[in-house]
Amino acid sequence: MKNQYIHSPRLSREQVQLVLENAPPEQTILIEGDNGIGKTSLMNQVAEKLSNNGRKLNVVFLNGKTMKDGDLAIPVLNKQTGTLDMVLRTRLYNMLVKEAGILIIDELPKAPLVVQKEGSSMAYERYIGEEKMHPESRVWMTGNLSDEGFGDALDGTFLSRITRIHMGKASGKQIGEYGATQGWHETILLMCNEYSDKIGESYTDLDDMDIDNLDKRVAHNPYIYDPKVESSKDGFVNARTLERASVWMHQYKVNGDAITYNLVRGACGTPFANELFQLLKTSNELPSWDAVESDPSTVQVPVNGVPMIMMVYRCLNNISGSNYKQVMTYIERLAIECQDMFFKLLRLKSKASRDALKVYNALVTLPTFQQWCAKNDFLATPDKKEND
Repeated sequence: MKNQYIHSPRLSREQVQLVLENAPPEQTILIEGDNGIGKTSLMNQVAEKLSNNGRKLNVVFLNGKTMKDGDLAIPVLNKQTGTLDMVLRTRLYNMLVKEAGILIIDELPKAPLVVQKEGSSMAYERYIGEEKMHPESRVWMTGNLSDEGFGDALDGTFLSRITRIHMGKASGKQIGEYGATQGWHETILLMCNEYSDKIGESYTDLDDMDIDNLDKRVAHNPYIYDPKVESSKDGFVNARTLERASVWMHQYKVNGDAITYNLVRGACGTPFANELFQLLKTSNELPSWDAVESDPSTVQVPVNGVPMIMMVYRCLNNISGSNYKQVMTYIERLAIECQDMFFKLLRLKSKASRDALKVYNALVTLPTFQQWCAKNDFLATPDKKEND
């Protein structure tokens, strides 16, 4: 009988955020996970939130991949004793010893062994060099999974001094929601939506499913990084590579098919680029944005799911203070699921962009939108943060 108290060995981004926000300062936390899933950005986000939450916390960021001996403290001759003292660098002393702060060491497992040993002292004894850290100072670290092939491995002594958390990958839809707030290209957002489960899968999931045959691993998921599959190292899909692919897709009209295909392939791999360009054919058959703006009441509306979702993303990326009324008219002609999707994504986008916030607040005042909300049980109110 399966133990009902055994849960997933991986935590979601939201669960890891909860841990960081509430962990006692003396507890050092190492977040591990697949590369490019947003470990570092999450730490920076939480650090900023804690710093703005009524308590002053300095934030110090160090890159383990480029760290070397002497970056934290340097040996200085003590003329009285004739011995060497490890003197902390001024910036670290002021921000982590004299005052409370958060030290974020990105990719610590890739740092030289001598730096890792210094990190071990920080993690447990709370010393940097020979200086005791401020009691409210925190130490957070990130690293990739040790079997991922990127050189991430820490010895047992170090691991016994910290709390290690495995952060799981977000689903494609979750990544797409983030991308929608950042203005990612509509085709990339559609790929996130259509291939959500595959994009959100980790090679460790394939291990859990006992898929050992390499051909079967590729057939099951050709998009993600898999250290056992050589071809995946030429390009793979995660939040970071999707963001890069979006940049190239926004330049599609300038670069054309051949160049754009190779740029996307270089960012996300051949299987992803092949599928994306199949979707691109659908995109090119949809009404242009000029047509939507000029005649939203009669311009073509897609009749099935994928093209309709594509138009949701197209409207989301192009809505502005000058055309939101036309967008409202067009969106109301789409399937109700797509209408709901558009307004939820616009609300998310309004929390990340001041311009999007102004558009959202203008849309909320439209009588047609208020009628839509009442009809579809959708709660929408102006966000007062616009004038903060």
